[in-house]
Amino acid sequence: MTTPLTLLGSVPAWHQQANCNGLGDAMFPERGDNTAVARAKFICGRCDVRTECLNDALDRGDEWGIRGGLSGIERRNLRRNNRQQQEVAA
Repeated sequence: MTTPLTLLGSVPAWHQQANCNGLGDAMFPERGDNTAVARAKFICGRCDVRTECLNDALDRGDEWGIRGGLSGIERRNLRRNNRQQQEVAA
């Protein structure tokens, strides 16, 4: 089965342990569907591989869906804040 994650490349080993494994599009709610976004974040919040998922999404620059408990916009803001902190520290 092709999922949005597999379209990004190989599926990481930790993905088999993810709470969202096998949920299909549940982690890719429509923009503005606050109920679906909250449901996806709830699934992430109880996941043992949340950190790995978030780091993977950040490393890939993935801006789609809920990954590691954050939306694409939240991940973009996190990357921007991290860059700004690195610039200040340099």
